[in-house]
Amino acid sequence: MAEKLDRIITTYYKNQAVDFITRSKAGYDVTVTDKIVIGEIFGENVYQIDDGSYDDTKVCIDIGGNVGAFSIYSALRGAEKCYAFEPDTQNFGILKENIKINNMKDQIIPIK
Repeated sequence: MAEKLDRIITTYYKNQAVDFITRSKAGYDVTVTDKIVIGEIFGENVYQIDDGSYDDTKVCIDIGGNVGAFSIYSALRGAEKCYAFEPDTQNFGILKENIKINNMKDQIIPIK
């Protein structure tokens, strides 16, 4: 558990803390990549998801769900269901954990 705690990144959405467990790999700091992706999605809104973006269907499809940043952001922005597809085993496990720690099991469905 201590290893996971060392890999948690906290960001904010409308003053709400959002936590992410990030990936680890011996000899390579992939947490840097995760920090960049989370920053781009939450800080820069690179996908231009705004309140009202999901008004028509309330559904998000995340192809390449990674550790869940886009899915979680979409759920916070109004998607009632987000289907997050992730083929990588390590990423998929972390995606599921991030859904759980952010209490989004009813909104985000991980699919391997």
